[in-house]
Amino acid sequence: MKTTKLALAPFDFAIRIFGRAWKFLEGEKATIAVPAYNEAKYIRRVLKAAKASKLADEILVIDDGSTDGTGNIAEAMGVKVIRHRKNLGKGAAIRTAVRNASGDIIAFFDADLQNITPEKIDSIIKPVADREADFTKAGFELSRGRVTEIAVKPLMKILFPDIGLSQPISGQFCSRTKFLRKAAIEKDWGIDIALLLEAAKEGLVIKEVEIGELIHKRRTDDQKAEMSFEVMKTMLKRAGIISNNYGMVVFDLDNTLIEEKSIDSIARSLGLAPELDRLRNKHLKGVHGDELVATKFAKRLANIPSKKLRGICRRMTVKRLAAGVIKRLHSRRYKLAICSRAYSPVVKYFGGELGIPQSISPELEEENGRFTGGVTFPIQKVFCEKCNGRMCKGEWLKSLSAETGIPLRKMVAVGNGAGDRCMLENAGKAFVIGSEIVQLGKKYTRLQSLPELLVLIE
Repeated sequence: MKTTKLALAPFDFAIRIFGRAWKFLEGEKATIAVPAYNEAKYIRRVLKAAKASKLADEILVIDDGSTDGTGNIAEAMGVKVIRHRKNLGKGAAIRTAVRNASGDIIAFFDADLQNITPEKIDSIIKPVADREADFTKAGFELSRGRVTEIAVKPLMKILFPDIGLSQPISGQFCSRTKFLRKAAIEKDWGIDIALLLEAAKEGLVIKEVEIGELIHKRRTDDQKAEMSFEVMKTMLKRAGIISNNYGMVVFDLDNTLIEEKSIDSIARSLGLAPELDRLRNKHLKGVHGDELVATKFAKRLANIPSKKLRGICRRMTVKRLAAGVIKRLHSRRYKLAICSRAYSPVVKYFGGELGIPQSISPELEEENGRFTGGVTFPIQKVFCEKCNGRMCKGEWLKSLSAETGIPLRKMVAVGNGAGDRCMLENAGKAFVIGSEIVQLGKKYTRLQSLPELLVLIE
């Protein structure tokens, strides 16, 4: 079938010219901004629709460190491009757009929209241009994706029940430049919800504009999970429930970062499980404290090659998603440490595997690649009645605080049971993962899984 490209109808042409003339007389200009990172496949469609807008005076593309020629495509279409040398995130791209826009009004649109039209774009801008609203968001149907339905809207109903938008994290929004230039702009995925909440806090008139179905490219499960964390973290921060007041996260190892007690795995692998059970039975009867159990079991490791212990460590299981959580904490510039009663070769092995540089634990003495049977404890002279010995992780946490210069109140401790009690009580914020009951003199938060930590400590 032959397709003919139709010329712009005279009536439509007149409306467009009249619209531009009216905006000129009013003295307001509108900028369309498109943050983009590696969107070469889709950005032509978005820019074609933007250029056909009746209300836009300027189009900006913020090329956020793309490596696929996204910025070159935009320039070839005659659009102004501002480039970041590396990928800085959506929040940074929005900040750059706000800083460089010449319009009194700025409308933002995602670069991966596959069915955006000039009419949809103008419907977002028009209520702000006509002063019917101060802040508009696109309401739309999604062909897939449930981050909003599952994660965002239920939390919105609890924290911000007066904001009844169907798509609160929509990336298609419009506001006056003056508001956006003074707004606190989040760095990551939290930016869209943050600006909505700030607009509500400032008492701006907010309007959701229904534009029908909107099709984005498919995101991976990891991307959806990251988005959920960032959005929920932002909502909790804006509600005053959490604050970013912490500098270091200190983890227990056994049953916290790994799925087992390391000493049990060592005992099983070396045929020493009966000996370990005998020592523990004496501990339960009050004959031995934890410190003496660790000392006596270390003697059974005399002449064991250190490489054999590393081999046992390789067969232990790291908790699901632990590596991803550690990576995210690093990216947020937290200092990380392990504070554990597990023997030092085990702690250092998993510290290396997970990227946790600091640790404090009982040090197995080693000579010529073999263990001597001796063990040295981090702090020799402090006896704790709660711990019934000198393996008090509260004192070890204080030692980490002195070493790093990070006050205890700015430390987060994550443990799993009674042996972590003193560490949890001394930290500024305490989390317990797992089902073991921990009696603390202060409140702690129970985690069902490690990723919850990413939301709750911010």
